[in-house]
Amino acid sequence: MFKLIRISTSMAFRTLGANPLHTLLSTLGIVIGVGALVAILALGDGMEKYGREQISGTTDLQALEVISKTKDKIDGVWINREKVEILTPEKADVLAQSLGPVVEQYGLHTTVSGMVALAGDTAQRPALLSGATNFDLKNKLEVAHGRLFQAGEVSRGDSVAILSYSLAEKLAKADKPQSMLNRRLQFRQHTFTIVGILPSSEQMESPRVLVPLSFIDDDLLKEHPPTLALLTNDVEQVPAVKANTERWLDANTAVGKAAFDIYTNDFRVEQVRKGIRVFKVVMGLITGIAIVVGGIGVMNVLLMSITERTREIGIRKAIGARRTDIGVQFLAEAMVISVVGSLLGFGLGMLTVNIAIPIVRMTTGVPFFAAFNPQSLVVVVLVAIVIGIVFGSYPAWKAAKLTPVEAIRRE
Repeated sequence: MFKLIRISTSMAFRTLGANPLHTLLSTLGIVIGVGALVAILALGDGMEKYGREQISGTTDLQALEVISKTKDKIDGVWINREKVEILTPEKADVLAQSLGPVVEQYGLHTTVSGMVALAGDTAQRPALLSGATNFDLKNKLEVAHGRLFQAGEVSRGDSVAILSYSLAEKLAKADKPQSMLNRRLQFRQHTFTIVGILPSSEQMESPRVLVPLSFIDDDLLKEHPPTLALLTNDVEQVPAVKANTERWLDANTAVGKAAFDIYTNDFRVEQVRKGIRVFKVVMGLITGIAIVVGGIGVMNVLLMSITERTREIGIRKAIGARRTDIGVQFLAEAMVISVVGSLLGFGLGMLTVNIAIPIVRMTTGVPFFAAFNPQSLVVVVLVAIVIGIVFGSYPAWKAAKLTPVEAIRRE
């Protein structure tokens, strides 16, 4: 069978070369159709990649949050849990290490509201006390005055604090905000030394005090359990990290994952993926019309070839050629046209993309790049095979069913 296919393919190249104009016209339709399909797939893949980069760079889709449950809903009523599972910095370290290098950064954080006052001053101000083990998790922490936390201060839980600019202004009253540096600040029974002040352009406008998480006592942590934030290297890794985190919680905590809520935003990535998929499918269907036209051209040239070669078919059958031999030869011709046309179309599509990309960048000002997924190449190969089989089957069948007598009579 393989020998028959090889011989038929060799004959197909010779036969098609004998009538180059017919072959060129029939191949042209496939070239244009496949070229359009390749361009659509490459541009679609580029749009998807650009969309993912924009989402990853401007949102927290790569982050997971593990939050301790403090209440349970029973018969429609929220009831406080008798025991709340709290993730400590030590447990967070072990969990992050078990997840491996896919986790780029991680940290615990919690926020408590209350009243603050300078030591020796009776005037109190409302503020949010934010404790964390990693203040640079999503955005790098910067100060306008003073300094940042030192590594040892965060790990030891030293009594140091950084104030938001708005809170420093309110506490300073008529003085400059930077006058608060090295002053002592009281929050409930805790006292901090102010070592830094955030810039006035900070996004959080509410009065805030940043402190090392380990400085916050257990009583406050029981009221406000810390949230563990995990930042992955890639959005695609979020589902796997979530599953591994749930398994770790089951194996290393008393109650297991049932004591925690794990929040992700990976559904937004899925929405983008679906939108791009719809674009590619719709545009693929439109370009499919051109491919069908090209396939009709293949059928047309083969049907004309049957008419012109009836004597050849009759002679071959008279000397012993079987229906299978004739059918495989014409099917091989269809496959040759389809494969060659698809390869030329692939080149045309990539050339079109390289011309279109600079135009897109110039008109939109967007750093857009085309991308070509290996799966798209598989689609092109399958298109070539399908065109050859679908549009070559009828001519092959028609040629195979001719009898020697009928072929000679037509001639």
